Amino acid sequence: MNRRIGSKLFGLALILSAPVGATTWGPQQVPDPIKPGGVCQVSVPASYGSYIYNWPSKYDQVFWPLTDTHGIWFCASSGFVAFIGDFKDMTDADRAKIAAYLAKNHKPGAEPELMDKLQRMEDLYALRTKDKTFQITLLRALAYLHEEHGDQAGATRLRHKALEEIRRVLTAEPGEQQRFEYLFVSAAYERKFGNDKASDEALKKLDTALANNKNEKLADYVKYLTELKQDVPRIAPGGRLAPELLDKKP
Repeated sequence: MNRRIGSKLFGLALILSAPVGATTWGPQQVPDPIKPGGVCQVSVPASYGSYIYNWPSKYDQVFWPLTDTHGIWFCASSGFVAFIGDFKDMTDADRAKIAAYLAKNHKPGAEPELMDKLQRMEDLYALRTKDKTFQITLLRALAYLHEEHGDQAGATRLRHKALEEIRRVLTAEPGEQQRFEYLFVSAAYERKFGNDKASDEALKKLDTALANNKNEKLADYVKYLTELKQDVPRIAPGGRLAPELLDKKP
């Protein structure tokens, strides 16, 4: 399933009533975008439900499959790595830079450990032509994955970078859905970094924006964030971002 990394929410109409469930994956082969004739063994979603929007990554506003290690597509033949489905959106210049990077940093047939794979993905995306929305979502998804697998320092670094970019976008009057999303994420991140005043200001702006929404297509998202934002004051500096996980080891 081709799926561009992004901030679009799908299935929100079912989100508040969805039962807890599990996701499943199936195998697939895809062409290696860097090595001609190469084939990559990857995983694709077989089943899932709208319960994914209530998992802990909701505080980063990034969602499965981007938050699952199965959603990291890796090619052993070239060493290329990217998020699920994101193998084709490259210019010739992008491919040339990536090929040069991999020639220096990959041994054919070898698969990096997860943390090395995440770092390689961050490096490779820095060589690709991506818009700001993509880049911000990438930072948040990588932050969640680092935190989920025990690298709190890496998660904090990436969230700081994402917050800096979100602040810039919010000054430029983004579209409604993106404004709702970024105000929520900024409130959560500011709280995590100990900036309670900035977090409260973001929450006030979010309250106003949600209350003034006139777009019926965003009604479910507004309802979702109206409930979720109540958790933000419970976020404590340090530890994991999700309040319900703060007392658990990362």
